[in-house]
Amino acid sequence: MKKFQGLIVAVAVTLGSTSIASAVPVLYYEDGTLGTSAIPGALTQLGLMGTTTQVFNTTDFNTQISSGAFDLVIVGHQFFFPTDNNIATELAAYIAGGGLALATTWQDDALPPLFQATAAGTNAPLIGNDGHPIFTGLPASIDLANPGWPVAFSRAWNPVGSAVGIGSLGAGSAAILGNEGRTILSGPLFDTYADLAEGELLMANKISFLLNQNGDPGPDPSAIPEPVTGGLAVLGMAALALTSLRRRR
Repeated sequence: MKKFQGLIVAVAVTLGSTSIASAVPVLYYEDGTLGTSAIPGALTQLGLMGTTTQVFNTTDFNTQISSGAFDLVIVGHQFFFPTDNNIATELAAYIAGGGLALATTWQDDALPPLFQATAAGTNAPLIGNDGHPIFTGLPASIDLANPGWPVAFSRAWNPVGSAVGIGSLGAGSAAILGNEGRTILSGPLFDTYADLAEGELLMANKISFLLNQNGDPGPDPSAIPEPVTGGLAVLGMAALALTSLRRRR
């Protein structure tokens, strides 16, 4: 009987220590920030920092994304030099191959078409919450500000083709869900939230939405993920075995 008790304890310990997010490799690149980026805090909330590869130039980004080793790519084109043109070819191939991507850019250049978006205006001061899951836990409006810039830089977008606009930002949408739900283009730059905690939660919600909608083992507090469900089945079988042994004795 002690052997079976040990088995149950071992399974329970395994369940308790399993990291759902450990199976989600992320590639993260921002070309610079003047405020505080909401992405690191979002990744930390989701337990993804340990599986995130952060790069600091376009050459490394192109090398890493071409490896095919990532379930999610995050791109912040925050400055004015042509970062988007330098990474557009490799990012386009990644998205065409079924990859998940979250990005922001103030430039209406090479990146927006990859995310099925077209520009609809600039520098609106707040995001309107339309009830989409990416706004879970957030107020009806989200104020934008950036202490590093004279204005809160943001770019409103309109969806193209089968893409869908989410929330409101000035004359357009605060985000574009494109490529059959595999990409999100954010309107505000990652470092443009008056309340950093709101920005971090919004980014965490966007990451979770992409991962869970597309079947990756991303964090989802509203459901028991498959790895845990499987572990519970093993635990149940061990308990049945212990009960059977006791009856025989």
